[in-house]
Amino acid sequence: MVRKNLLKLVKHCNMLNPAPTENSPEYRFLDPLLSDEIIDCALKMKLRRPYTIGELAALIKKPREEAQRIFDEMEQIGITEVLYDGAERRAKLTVFAPGMFELMAMKRSDMEKYPHMGECFDEYITGLGKKFFPLFPDGSGLMTVVPVGKTVEHEPKTAGIEQIEYWIKKYDGHLAVGNCQCRTLRRQAGTGTADL
Repeated sequence: MVRKNLLKLVKHCNMLNPAPTENSPEYRFLDPLLSDEIIDCALKMKLRRPYTIGELAALIKKPREEAQRIFDEMEQIGITEVLYDGAERRAKLTVFAPGMFELMAMKRSDMEKYPHMGECFDEYITGLGKKFFPLFPDGSGLMTVVPVGKTVEHEPKTAGIEQIEYWIKKYDGHLAVGNCQCRTLRRQAGTGTADL
């Protein structure tokens, strides 16, 4: 059975698909992951606008504790990007790609539970390319070659601890190690290898 609220959410988060159906890759990707409660909450959120838990509670007209539960669930699923403003977290509903697809693909347990996600992602990106690449003349749009002073060397390199230590210290408290979603999605879709 088609979930009309999910069709609305697909349209809300993807201006490039004004007439989604239950066969749209975005719909198929999200369908097993999102409850109606999450969808209804997301439909009330403006795209790319950060909300605190208090703002979300007011928006969905629910007590703060319930809004906190929904906020946390949306973060765990990956439908929202979480930002930190001092000590307070903010949730931002993102577009499909880049955004929601990649955030959701980082959750390895869902990728294993729903193997169709890789296929949907590949179908979505391929469909965008077919629609939009022909609109751009060669060399004037999405892909442009920029000449450089010398050839870029292709050689494996290991960075020394001093180089890495600088970045670790600079971004202390803001680094995370995660699953590479591009490789995971490609592997699941059967369209690439683990190393692309």
